[in-house]
Amino acid sequence: MEELLAESWVFREWREKALVEGREEGREEGREEALLREIQRQRQILLAFVQARFPSLTQVVEEQCKAFDNPEQLQTLILNVGLAQSEQEVRKCLFNDK
Repeated sequence: MEELLAESWVFREWREKALVEGREEGREEGREEALLREIQRQRQILLAFVQARFPSLTQVVEEQCKAFDNPEQLQTLILNVGLAQSEQEVRKCLFNDK
């Protein structure tokens, strides 16, 4: 019975469709995981900059950077914090770039 079912064109098409859908779901999950890892990595870079240059702002930045979930925004924020000359400039970057 299983052999007949396995040889059936309907079963083969159904199985192939299920495999394709499974691969697509896996790719999508992989992209989402990669995006989350990239966001986390950029948040860590941002915190490292702040800890090195403006240690008194570490806690504020740690709390605020959780609101940033776009890699491009985080890259801009990292650059702006890296170029900031004062704590006031860092605060401005944090609260204006969302």
